[in-house]
Amino acid sequence: MALRDYMLGNVDRLDGEGLARGARRGSEPYAVRCVRALGERDEDAAAEFLPTLLADPRTAMRVATANALGHLGRARSAAALVAALLVERSEEGRLSMAVAATRCGAPASEQRAALATFDSRVVATGGGPRAPSTVNGAGTLADRFDIACPDQDRRAIRQARKRDAKPDPNDEASRRGWMELAALRHPDDFDSMKSLLQSAGRRGEHALLAALGLHGDPRALPFLLHGLSATDVDPGRGFAQRRVCATALGRLALCAAVPSLLRALENEAADYEGRPGAGLGIQYPVRTNLLWALGEIGDRRAIPALVAHLGDEHGSPMGGFYLTAMDALAKLGPAAHSALRAAAANSGPGATHARTVLGTQ
Repeated sequence: MALRDYMLGNVDRLDGEGLARGARRGSEPYAVRCVRALGERDEDAAAEFLPTLLADPRTAMRVATANALGHLGRARSAAALVAALLVERSEEGRLSMAVAATRCGAPASEQRAALATFDSRVVATGGGPRAPSTVNGAGTLADRFDIACPDQDRRAIRQARKRDAKPDPNDEASRRGWMELAALRHPDDFDSMKSLLQSAGRRGEHALLAALGLHGDPRALPFLLHGLSATDVDPGRGFAQRRVCATALGRLALCAAVPSLLRALENEAADYEGRPGAGLGIQYPVRTNLLWALGEIGDRRAIPALVAHLGDEHGSPMGGFYLTAMDALAKLGPAAHSALRAAAANSGPGATHARTVLGTQ
């Protein structure tokens, strides 16, 4: 924790005014925790303060703010959430704003339809039109909208799901229970998931890591970073674990994860894909999830790596990495325009794909 965060105080002990101050002045993980805490307080002041953060340049803050407004459920917040959704580029932001708008009174059918339209988006590529949602493995936003049950009482749903999330995450029904509980994003559920990580088996551990990403608590960051770089597991487990952690880090959307994701991108190509006996990496390349995560976070530091993958048409059995890189760069918007223009001035598939992304902005 940064020194300024210590000076701002323990998030669990701050009053509403202190949480608002922390959201404005704390480090990104601390500010996100403050916003999440405000969403669990039935205070009118929080509902008035939070909409100003929907335009924050950091994805994690926009996501946390939308979720907090949804948990408060004030009807007057619906218009701000719908307006924010219209300009949101990240998938997690879109989902959170749609769920929150519904909890604040916007028609659920309209919000779900907007997500389904985004899910079915098609990108023009050198090889013809392709849908990014078919390769990122993150699941559709419309399905996740349904799991969040935004048109039902969150407290009642959470109590029911807590009963289904049993202490043995190695059981299939319990794993599903933890995933569905995490989708409700209540801060109090973080400690329960964390406590089970050490004793869970392979499938249980992967389910809990995925659930931590869905849950969105910044305190999950060190566990996910460890899972992304762990070298003490067998190859099959390692591929699955890195894939899960990459997606979960994208859902957390914290800028602090970017250096680790960029290192993992290089390591994956150099040390894992194509290694003898490591065929699982060829079947499901982790770089797809890493590129997706970098696009969700939307940090400028990722732009060179994303541009470098625009010409990769054969790096994976799913048709290379260019489609995920294009989608990620589109999420970055104007911040990536200079690099895209430079790439577009060259020749080859990378230049073609760069021009396509520019043409959609």
